[in-house]
Amino acid sequence: MTVHIHKPTRLPPFGRCIYCNASDENGPLTSEHVVPFFLGGNLEIDEASCRDCQKITTKIEGHCAYKVFHQYRHGVGIKSRRSIPQSIPVIFHTNAGPSVRQVPLGDQPQIMTLPIFPEPGMLEGRTPKQQMQPEIMTAWVSQAIEERFERSKREGDEGYSLDAEYDVDIFARFIAKIGIAAS
Repeated sequence: MTVHIHKPTRLPPFGRCIYCNASDENGPLTSEHVVPFFLGGNLEIDEASCRDCQKITTKIEGHCAYKVFHQYRHGVGIKSRRSIPQSIPVIFHTNAGPSVRQVPLGDQPQIMTLPIFPEPGMLEGRTPKQQMQPEIMTAWVSQAIEERFERSKREGDEGYSLDAEYDVDIFARFIAKIGIAAS
């Protein structure tokens, strides 16, 4: 599957930071993607992010681009501003123990591991928590999982896994960032 990205659509200048309400008196405002470019987002709001908030959202998006969506977005062909890797590390479970090997993008199992957040405390009569304890859901998003494994399998391989560890709090901020930009 290849994702086709349409040309960018630019919305009129907002004139204030959509996150902190700062004006351009503190420095020029930058454009802001509603859905990040790395997920195929092409809707941009001009003059919508101050320099301080841009630094924060850049870190949030960078974490999610490389820790949450990296394998998926390259596997389905979403364009990138940076070079696309030709392979990814896959942990093969062998009868001799785990072994990390590079697997070509077309052969890797594509998974997406996402949190399932509990209901907000205010909706359940609980006080807000600093640390969320979501459940984790793993979705296989590629076709022919076994066929992909067989292409990369070596003698003694019993299974495989992918590193899908990331900061859930940063991911929650990522979702909030999209929600703020969309509103």
